[in-house]
Amino acid sequence: MTAGYATVVTLQGRQRLEFCVPKFWAEVATWRSTSADLCVDCQGQLWLHVVMRKEVAEVPPTGDVIGVDLGITHPATDSNGKHYGDPYWTTVECHRKSHVSRLQSKGTKSARRRLKKLSGTRNRLRSDCDHVISRQIVNALNSGDTVVFEDLVNIRGRGKLGKQMRERLHTWSFDRLQFYVGYKSLERGITVDFVDPRFTSQKCCKCGHIDRGNRVTQSGFTCLSCGHTDNADVNAAMNIRDDFVRSRAAFNQPIVGSGAATLPLTDKPATLVVGN
Repeated sequence: MTAGYATVVTLQGRQRLEFCVPKFWAEVATWRSTSADLCVDCQGQLWLHVVMRKEVAEVPPTGDVIGVDLGITHPATDSNGKHYGDPYWTTVECHRKSHVSRLQSKGTKSARRRLKKLSGTRNRLRSDCDHVISRQIVNALNSGDTVVFEDLVNIRGRGKLGKQMRERLHTWSFDRLQFYVGYKSLERGITVDFVDPRFTSQKCCKCGHIDRGNRVTQSGFTCLSCGHTDNADVNAAMNIRDDFVRSRAAFNQPIVGSGAATLPLTDKPATLVVGN
């Protein structure tokens, strides 16, 4: 990868193409390459997507346990009270949503072409936001720590929801964010695990009282039993952390992440420019 060229099989035989590794990927280029795909973008530029593998030493989870609650208003909140993400992202998303609605109502060929282009833009924006948030979460942790999420695999199919909530859930990229945190955590020696999401947003982290009425607003939490008041996302993150700690104590087991082994670091390829 550091030789400055790549050989590619074409209809005219194997071609040797020059490329330069960006400084950002200089360290990654020293890892072992496993596979590569040659792609052409809409501007006719060639990109070589290379999957790299790096062996990392296994670190036992002997540090702190951090619960992380994923939401729509705040993309992520940890049990230490820190919110992740930029509120401006929500403003941009709402603006683009209204723009898409106007184009859909037109139904012309030019509007459909514009919609197709906007779809790719929205997906790239969301992916970039998830990368930023996942990096912030991992950077806030230390080697040996355990980060715990809710297991939200089946959340989109639960219960009867209104049209607006269904739309928000189906555009919520919680699984991608969890995956990004997972493979970034491997390199840092951080364990990723999951807990049952039931009642984490309705339960008081102080007394354990569960009541739907505890959620006075989208962001406010006030326990009807003990009167404890907190941010709803912070309270949920604390419940996620405490539920995980109790589940491990009940079985008298060490804190071992069940999900870490299924999140390979190699699933995020280094993207290297081959040239035109």
